[in-house]
Amino acid sequence: MMRLSNAIQRRNPTRRRAGFALIVVLGGLAVLTSLFTLSSQALITQGLNDRATRILAQRPYETAERMDLVLALGPDKAVKTAQFRLVDVGGLIDLNTADPRLIARLIQDLGLPPIAMEQYRNWRRQALRFQRLEDFLRVVGAPATDLPKLYSRATVHSFRRGIAPDFAPDPVLKLVTGLGGDQPGLMRGPLRNHVPDFYVSDPTNSTYRVWLRGPEGERVLGGVQLTQDPNHRRILWLN
Repeated sequence: MMRLSNAIQRRNPTRRRAGFALIVVLGGLAVLTSLFTLSSQALITQGLNDRATRILAQRPYETAERMDLVLALGPDKAVKTAQFRLVDVGGLIDLNTADPRLIARLIQDLGLPPIAMEQYRNWRRQALRFQRLEDFLRVVGAPATDLPKLYSRATVHSFRRGIAPDFAPDPVLKLVTGLGGDQPGLMRGPLRNHVPDFYVSDPTNSTYRVWLRGPEGERVLGGVQLTQDPNHRRILWLN
C-alpha cells in the first residue's frame, strides 16, 4: 500500500505539470485570437478611414470640374440641365446687406435666442462682412447643423436689401411673408404676391448658387457668376 501511494505521488506532479502546460497553451491561443481579432478590426477601420479620406480628397477636384462645366455651359444652358439646379441668389437673404428685419426673421426661423440678433448687430456695427454662411453661424452662436437650412434661405453674394420674389424659394417666401401652408408648391404664387414692397429687390440675373442633383438628393457645389460673355464668368466659391 505504501509503495502504491508513493507511486501516485510521483505521478501527480507530472500530471499537474501537463495540465498547467495545457492551460498555458490554451491561454496563449486565446490571447493570439484576441490580438488577431483586434488587428483585423483595426485594419478594417483603417481601410474605411483611408477610403473616406480619398473620397474627401477627390471631392474638391470633382466639384471644381463640375463648376467649370457650369461656366462652360453659360447661363442659358446651365439652368436647363438636369444635372444642376441654379438659384439666383437675389431670391435669398443677403447676410451682409439685408434689411435688419429680415435678419431678425431669419434668426427666429432658425430657432435661435434673442441674444443672437444682438450678436449680429454688434458684428454689423464693426463694418465687417461675412465671407461664407459658416461665418454667420459662428457670430450668432448657431450650431453647424443649421447650415443646410441656411443654404436654402441666405447668401452673402446678392448685395440686396430685400429679395427678388420671383426667384425666392418657398422657405424664404414663408419667412418674409409670415404665411405658409401644407402644400408649399401650390402656395408659391400667392406667397410671392404677398411680399411687402419694402422687401422687394431685383434679381442679380448673373450670380447663382449651384446645386448638384444626384440619387441621394441635392448638395451645394458652390456659387458662380454667369454672364453671356464667357470672359466674365467665374467661380465665386466652392463648397
